[in-house]
Amino acid sequence: MNAGGARYRDYGGSGVGIPNVGDSLFALKRLIFDEQRYAGDEILNALRADFVGYEKMQNQMLRAPKYGWDEPEVDAMTDRVLLSFIAPLNAHRNRYGGHAKPVILGFTRVVGTGLETGATPDGRKSEQPLAHGLSPQRGATSKGTLSAINSATRLSLRKVGGGAGMMWDFDTELARPDVMKPVLQTFVDKGGHIFQGNTVSVSTLLTAQKNPEQFTHLMVREVRDALSGNTTRDYRKEPLWQLTPSISG
Repeated sequence: MNAGGARYRDYGGSGVGIPNVGDSLFALKRLIFDEQRYAGDEILNALRADFVGYEKMQNQMLRAPKYGWDEPEVDAMTDRVLLSFIAPLNAHRNRYGGHAKPVILGFTRVVGTGLETGATPDGRKSEQPLAHGLSPQRGATSKGTLSAINSATRLSLRKVGGGAGMMWDFDTELARPDVMKPVLQTFVDKGGHIFQGNTVSVSTLLTAQKNPEQFTHLMVREVRDALSGNTTRDYRKEPLWQLTPSISG
Protein backbone atom coordinates (compact mmCIF):
# COMPACT_ATOMS: atom_id res chain seq x y z
CA MET A 1 0.00 0.00 0.00
CA ASN A 2 2.89 2.35 0.75
CA ALA A 3 5.35 0.96 -1.84
CA GLY A 4 4.40 3.65 -4.33
CA GLY A 5 4.72 6.45 -1.85
CA ALA A 6 1.09 6.57 -0.73
CA ARG A 7 0.21 9.71 1.21
CA TYR A 8 -2.16 7.91 3.54
CA ARG A 9 -0.40 6.37 6.53
CA ASP A 10 -3.38 6.10 8.83
CA TYR A 11 -4.88 2.77 9.78
CA GLY A 12 -6.21 1.36 13.00
CA GLY A 13 -8.17 -1.36 14.70
CA SER A 14 -11.77 -2.49 14.83
CA GLY A 15 -13.80 -3.08 17.96
CA VAL A 16 -16.34 -5.89 18.26
CA GLY A 17 -19.30 -6.11 20.64
CA ILE A 18 -19.59 -2.47 21.69
CA PRO A 19 -23.44 -2.57 21.73
CA ASN A 20 -23.31 -5.72 23.88
CA VAL A 21 -21.07 -4.00 26.41
CA GLY A 22 -23.32 -0.94 26.51
CA ASP A 23 -26.45 -3.05 27.04
CA SER A 24 -24.65 -5.15 29.65
CA LEU A 25 -23.51 -2.14 31.67
CA PHE A 26 -26.99 -0.64 31.59
CA ALA A 27 -28.52 -3.94 32.74
CA LEU A 28 -26.04 -4.07 35.64
CA LYS A 29 -26.90 -0.50 36.58
CA ARG A 30 -30.61 -1.25 36.45
CA LEU A 31 -30.60 -4.58 38.31
CA ILE A 32 -27.88 -3.95 40.91
CA PHE A 33 -28.00 -0.23 41.67
CA ASP A 34 -31.37 1.16 40.57
CA GLU A 35 -33.70 -1.71 41.48
CA GLN A 36 -31.33 -3.55 43.86
CA ARG A 37 -32.62 -6.92 42.71
CA TYR A 38 -29.25 -8.70 42.82
CA ALA A 39 -25.78 -8.45 44.25
CA GLY A 40 -22.80 -8.50 41.94
CA ASP A 41 -21.77 -12.00 43.08
CA GLU A 42 -25.20 -13.36 42.14
CA ILE A 43 -24.87 -12.05 38.61
CA LEU A 44 -21.33 -13.42 38.30
CA ASN A 45 -22.58 -16.85 39.34
CA ALA A 46 -25.38 -16.66 36.76
CA LEU A 47 -22.93 -15.75 34.00
CA ARG A 48 -20.58 -18.58 34.95
CA ALA A 49 -23.53 -20.99 34.84
CA ASP A 50 -24.59 -19.63 31.43
CA PHE A 51 -27.91 -18.75 33.10
CA VAL A 52 -28.76 -22.41 33.79
CA GLY A 53 -30.86 -22.17 36.94
CA TYR A 54 -30.96 -18.37 36.59
CA GLU A 55 -33.55 -18.09 33.83
CA LYS A 56 -35.59 -15.46 35.70
CA MET A 57 -32.53 -13.22 35.96
CA GLN A 58 -31.74 -13.76 32.29
CA ASN A 59 -35.27 -12.75 31.29
CA GLN A 60 -34.95 -9.58 33.36
CA MET A 61 -31.71 -8.78 31.57
CA LEU A 62 -33.28 -9.45 28.19
CA ARG A 63 -36.22 -7.16 29.03
CA ALA A 64 -33.99 -4.31 30.18
CA PRO A 65 -33.92 -1.32 27.80
CA LYS A 66 -31.51 -1.79 24.93
CA TYR A 67 -29.40 0.31 22.62
CA GLY A 68 -31.68 0.52 19.58
CA TRP A 69 -34.83 1.32 21.55
CA ASP A 70 -34.35 5.10 21.21
CA GLU A 71 -33.63 5.31 24.95
CA PRO A 72 -31.19 8.21 25.57
CA GLU A 73 -29.84 6.75 28.83
CA VAL A 74 -28.91 3.42 27.22
CA ASP A 75 -27.48 5.18 24.18
CA ALA A 76 -25.34 7.37 26.45
CA MET A 77 -23.97 4.26 28.16
CA THR A 78 -23.11 2.72 24.79
CA ASP A 79 -21.43 5.95 23.72
CA ARG A 80 -19.24 5.83 26.83
CA VAL A 81 -18.11 2.36 25.75
CA LEU A 82 -17.41 3.60 22.23
CA LEU A 83 -15.37 6.55 23.50
CA SER A 84 -13.36 4.29 25.81
CA PHE A 85 -12.43 2.24 22.73
CA ILE A 86 -11.55 5.32 20.69
CA ALA A 87 -9.35 7.09 23.27
CA PRO A 88 -6.32 4.73 23.32
CA LEU A 89 -6.35 4.44 19.53
CA ASN A 90 -6.28 8.20 19.10
CA ALA A 91 -3.27 8.37 21.42
CA HIS A 92 -1.34 5.77 19.41
CA ARG A 93 0.88 6.18 16.36
CA ASN A 94 1.21 3.29 13.94
CA ARG A 95 4.49 2.05 12.48
CA TYR A 96 4.27 4.52 9.59
CA GLY A 97 3.89 7.47 11.93
CA GLY A 98 0.21 7.92 11.18
CA HIS A 99 -2.68 8.03 13.59
CA ALA A 100 -4.29 4.76 14.61
CA LYS A 101 -7.88 5.25 13.47
CA PRO A 102 -10.81 3.66 15.27
CA VAL A 103 -12.82 1.48 12.88
CA ILE A 104 -16.07 -0.33 13.69
CA LEU A 105 -16.40 -2.96 10.98
CA GLY A 106 -16.48 -6.24 12.86
CA PHE A 107 -19.22 -7.89 10.80
CA THR A 108 -17.45 -11.06 9.75
CA ARG A 109 -15.98 -11.63 13.21
CA VAL A 110 -19.16 -11.47 15.28
CA VAL A 111 -19.86 -15.20 15.07
CA GLY A 112 -16.30 -16.38 15.74
CA THR A 113 -15.75 -13.85 18.52
CA GLY A 114 -19.10 -14.75 20.03
CA LEU A 115 -18.12 -18.41 20.13
CA GLU A 116 -15.18 -17.42 22.34
CA THR A 117 -17.19 -15.13 24.62
CA GLY A 118 -19.06 -16.28 27.70
CA ALA A 119 -22.51 -15.19 28.83
CA THR A 120 -22.99 -11.44 29.18
CA PRO A 121 -25.22 -9.30 31.46
CA ASP A 122 -27.41 -8.22 28.54
CA GLY A 123 -28.96 -11.70 28.70
CA ARG A 124 -26.91 -13.16 25.87
CA LYS A 125 -25.84 -16.77 26.43
CA SER A 126 -22.30 -17.98 25.84
CA GLU A 127 -21.16 -18.67 22.28
CA GLN A 128 -23.93 -16.58 20.72
CA PRO A 129 -22.90 -13.96 18.12
CA LEU A 130 -22.08 -10.43 19.19
CA ALA A 131 -23.62 -7.31 17.65
CA HIS A 132 -22.67 -6.33 14.09
CA GLY A 133 -20.48 -3.22 14.18
CA LEU A 134 -22.52 -0.49 15.87
CA SER A 135 -25.85 -2.09 14.98
CA PRO A 136 -28.23 -2.85 17.83
CA GLN A 137 -27.76 -6.47 18.80
CA ARG A 138 -30.20 -9.12 17.64
CA GLY A 139 -33.63 -8.67 19.16
CA ALA A 140 -32.95 -5.02 19.98
CA THR A 141 -34.67 -3.61 16.88
CA SER A 142 -38.12 -4.54 18.17
CA LYS A 143 -39.05 -0.84 18.41
CA GLY A 144 -38.51 -0.41 14.68
CA THR A 145 -35.73 0.65 12.35
CA LEU A 146 -36.23 4.38 12.88
CA SER A 147 -35.87 4.00 16.63
CA ALA A 148 -32.70 2.00 16.04
CA ILE A 149 -31.34 4.71 13.74
CA ASN A 150 -32.08 7.35 16.39
CA SER A 151 -30.05 5.36 18.90
CA ALA A 152 -27.17 4.69 16.51
CA THR A 153 -26.82 8.31 15.45
CA ARG A 154 -26.68 9.52 19.06
CA LEU A 155 -23.22 7.97 19.28
CA SER A 156 -20.02 9.97 18.74
CA LEU A 157 -19.72 8.80 15.14
CA ARG A 158 -17.64 11.81 14.09
CA LYS A 159 -14.84 10.44 16.25
CA VAL A 160 -14.78 7.08 14.44
CA GLY A 161 -12.24 8.15 11.82
CA GLY A 162 -12.15 4.82 9.99
CA GLY A 163 -15.91 4.50 9.63
CA ALA A 164 -18.70 2.93 11.64
CA GLY A 165 -20.65 0.15 9.97
CA MET A 166 -24.19 -0.85 10.81
CA MET A 167 -26.13 -3.85 9.54
CA TRP A 168 -29.78 -3.41 8.62
CA ASP A 169 -31.53 -6.44 7.19
CA PHE A 170 -34.98 -6.26 5.64
CA ASP A 171 -37.52 -8.74 4.41
CA THR A 172 -37.91 -8.48 0.64
CA GLU A 173 -41.45 -7.16 1.13
CA LEU A 174 -39.98 -4.02 2.72
CA ALA A 175 -37.12 -3.56 0.25
CA ARG A 176 -39.05 -1.12 -1.95
CA PRO A 177 -37.98 2.38 -3.06
CA ASP A 178 -40.91 4.02 -1.27
CA VAL A 179 -39.80 2.40 2.00
CA MET A 180 -36.03 2.41 1.69
CA LYS A 181 -35.59 5.95 0.36
CA PRO A 182 -36.82 7.72 3.54
CA VAL A 183 -34.98 5.21 5.73
CA LEU A 184 -31.67 5.82 3.94
CA GLN A 185 -32.28 9.58 3.85
CA THR A 186 -32.94 9.65 7.59
CA PHE A 187 -29.82 7.59 8.28
CA VAL A 188 -27.63 9.95 6.23
CA ASP A 189 -29.26 13.16 7.52
CA LYS A 190 -28.68 12.07 11.11
CA GLY A 191 -24.99 11.40 10.49
CA GLY A 192 -24.87 7.65 9.96
CA HIS A 193 -21.72 6.28 8.32
CA ILE A 194 -22.16 2.91 6.61
CA PHE A 195 -25.59 1.42 5.92
CA GLN A 196 -25.08 -2.25 5.06
CA GLY A 197 -27.89 -4.71 4.64
CA ASN A 198 -29.33 -7.84 3.17
CA THR A 199 -32.69 -8.23 1.44
CA VAL A 200 -34.06 -11.74 1.43
CA SER A 201 -37.26 -13.29 2.69
CA VAL A 202 -37.33 -15.12 6.01
CA SER A 203 -38.81 -18.19 4.33
CA THR A 204 -35.91 -18.33 1.85
CA LEU A 205 -33.34 -18.08 4.64
CA LEU A 206 -35.05 -20.82 6.62
CA THR A 207 -35.09 -23.12 3.61
CA ALA A 208 -31.45 -22.33 2.78
CA GLN A 209 -30.46 -23.05 6.36
CA LYS A 210 -32.00 -26.52 6.17
CA ASN A 211 -30.84 -27.32 2.62
CA PRO A 212 -27.69 -25.27 1.91
CA GLU A 213 -26.68 -27.49 -1.01
CA GLN A 214 -29.70 -26.15 -2.92
CA PHE A 215 -28.75 -22.53 -2.33
CA THR A 216 -25.09 -22.26 -3.29
CA HIS A 217 -26.13 -19.30 -5.44
CA LEU A 218 -27.43 -17.37 -2.42
CA MET A 219 -24.94 -14.75 -1.30
CA VAL A 220 -25.32 -12.99 2.06
CA ARG A 221 -23.24 -9.83 1.96
CA GLU A 222 -21.15 -8.95 5.02
CA VAL A 223 -19.38 -5.62 4.28
CA ARG A 224 -16.57 -6.57 1.86
CA ASP A 225 -17.12 -10.31 2.21
CA ALA A 226 -19.87 -12.57 0.94
CA LEU A 227 -21.00 -15.76 2.59
CA SER A 228 -22.33 -18.45 0.27
CA GLY A 229 -24.49 -21.48 0.89
CA ASN A 230 -21.29 -23.45 1.58
CA THR A 231 -20.54 -21.62 4.82
CA THR A 232 -20.88 -23.05 8.34
CA ARG A 233 -24.22 -23.42 10.07
CA ASP A 234 -23.37 -20.75 12.67
CA TYR A 235 -22.87 -18.19 9.90
CA ARG A 236 -26.02 -19.38 8.09
CA LYS A 237 -28.09 -18.72 11.22
CA GLU A 238 -26.83 -15.19 11.77
CA PRO A 239 -28.83 -13.38 9.00
CA LEU A 240 -32.05 -14.80 10.46
CA TRP A 241 -31.24 -13.29 13.84
CA GLN A 242 -30.63 -9.89 12.29
CA LEU A 243 -33.76 -9.44 10.17
CA THR A 244 -35.40 -6.15 11.06
CA PRO A 245 -39.02 -6.62 12.18
CA SER A 246 -40.45 -3.24 11.20
CA ILE A 247 -39.78 0.22 9.83
CA SER A 248 -41.88 2.31 12.19
CA GLY A 249 -40.42 3.49 15.45
